[in-house]
Amino acid sequence: MSLDQSLLPRSQQIMTWCRRRRADDYYIGDTADGPHSALPGRRPTEVADFMKEDSSLADLHWEVQQARAGMEKTVARAWCLAFAGLALGFVTTAAFLLSPSPATAPSLGAGRTELAFDYFEQTLKMWDSRRTAETFADNVIIRFYNQGTKEEKTFVGKTGAVALLEYATGLGCAKLQDKIIVRDVDEAAKMVYITWDYPRSISSFCGSSAEMYIFDSNYKIVRLNALVDWRIPTPNATLAAFSHFERMQEAWDLDATAETFSEDAIVRFHNLGTGKEHVYEGRAGAKDLLLHAEKLGCAKFKDRIVTREVDEQARMVYISWRYPRSEKVSNFCRPSTEVYTFDRDFKISRLNTIVDWRTPRANATLDAFNHFEVVLKTWDLEKTARTFAKDTIVTFYNQGTKELKTFKGRLGAQELLLYATSLPCAKRHDVITVRRVDEESRTVYVAWEYPPLANFTGHCGSSGEMYLFDENFEIYRMNALVDWRA
Repeated sequence: MSLDQSLLPRSQQIMTWCRRRRADDYYIGDTADGPHSALPGRRPTEVADFMKEDSSLADLHWEVQQARAGMEKTVARAWCLAFAGLALGFVTTAAFLLSPSPATAPSLGAGRTELAFDYFEQTLKMWDSRRTAETFADNVIIRFYNQGTKEEKTFVGKTGAVALLEYATGLGCAKLQDKIIVRDVDEAAKMVYITWDYPRSISSFCGSSAEMYIFDSNYKIVRLNALVDWRIPTPNATLAAFSHFERMQEAWDLDATAETFSEDAIVRFHNLGTGKEHVYEGRAGAKDLLLHAEKLGCAKFKDRIVTREVDEQARMVYISWRYPRSEKVSNFCRPSTEVYTFDRDFKISRLNTIVDWRTPRANATLDAFNHFEVVLKTWDLEKTARTFAKDTIVTFYNQGTKELKTFKGRLGAQELLLYATSLPCAKRHDVITVRRVDEESRTVYVAWEYPPLANFTGHCGSSGEMYLFDENFEIYRMNALVDWRA
C-alpha cells in the first residue's frame, strides 16, 4: 500500500501524457527529428524537454507495472501458504481425534534408574532367582522386616539376595497378586520407593507393605529396605480360633479363656432379662465378663447352637443358641446371640452379646400358683389382684347359667372375685381331682368337684381352670369353666 501511494503522482503524469498524445491538436513542422514530426500541443522549442520527460515517465510506468506484478505474486503466494496451513491444521486435528489412544508403555525418556528397576521387576515375576540376583550389586545389603511375624532378617551380597527370594517364597504372600499404591522414582538419588496392598480376600494374612531401593553408579541394587506385613495363610483360621475359644470357655478356665481375647478387646454385654448393659475392656475385662455371667446362672447350662456362621474374610463369627427342655431353664435362659470379631492375630477384639437371662428358679410356676391359692383363700381382693399381671385377661364361663364374662387387668381380677363371691359355690369346700403344672410353658391346669352337702339347694358341678403365667410369674391368662347354679 505504501508503494502505491509513493508512485501515485508519477502515474498521474503518465496518464496525462497518454491523454495528450491522443488529442487532435498536433503541431506539424520541421523539427530536429525530420519533417512531419508531430508532438501534441507542443512547439518545436519544447521538443527536447518534452522528449526527456516522455522517456522519464515511460520508465516510471514500467517500474509501476513491475512493482504491481511483484505485489500480486507476493499476495497470491501468501494466500496459498495460508490455505495450505489451514488445510494442514484440519488434517492434523482430524488425525488426532480419530486415531486410537496409544497403549501405555514405558516412556522412551525414562531414566536409567527407572529402567533398571523395571528390569528387576520383570525378572522377579519370572521367579528366576539367579537372574534376579544379577540385578543386585555384589556388596548389596538387604534388610527385611516382617510385621506379621515380628521377624527381622539381613541379607548380604548376591547370595543373600537369592536367600531373600527363597525366604519370601516360603511366606506365601510374595507370590499372590498385589496392587501397587505408590511408585516413586528419584533419578537424582537413584532411588525407588513403592508401596502395595492385597485384595481384601487375603488381607487377613497379607497386609500393606513397602520397599525402598537404592542403586549404585552401575545401576545395580546396592540397598533394599523391605517392610512387609505377612503371615502364613491358614485355611479356616477364624473357625479354628473360635473353636479354641469355645473349648476354653466350656472348661471354665478363666485365664485360658481370657488369653483368647486381644489386649485391647471391648466386650458389650446386654441382658434383655434384667435390662442391664455392661462393657468390659481387655483381657481382665474378659475374665470379669465370665464371672458376671456365672452369677446369672444360665452360662453354665448346656445350650444348643441354632445358628453358627463364620466369615473368614471378615474374621467374624455369629452364633445364636437356645436351651433345651432337658435343662428346664427355658423360662429364665432364653434364646441369645453373640457376634465375635477377630483381629489379624486371631484374637477376639470385639464381642457383642445379647442374652435374655434371668436367674433360674426351680419350680417357679408351681411356687407362683401355690402363692395365688394361699392369697385367694384369704379373700383379700387387693392382695389377690397383685398375683395377676397388669394386662391380664380372665374368661369366666358358667355352664349352669350359660353366662360368659370377661375381666381385664388387676381391677378386672377384683371384679372377678366379687362376682364369684356372689355365687354360693365359690366358697364351698371342693376336692381337687386334677392338678398339672408345666414349668416350661408356665401353665397350671386344675379340676375339682364338690362333695354332697346336706340342705344345699343349689348345684355345684365339676369345674376346671387353666392358668398361664408370664415371665415374671404373674397370672397372664385365666380361663375358668364352672357349673354352678343357685
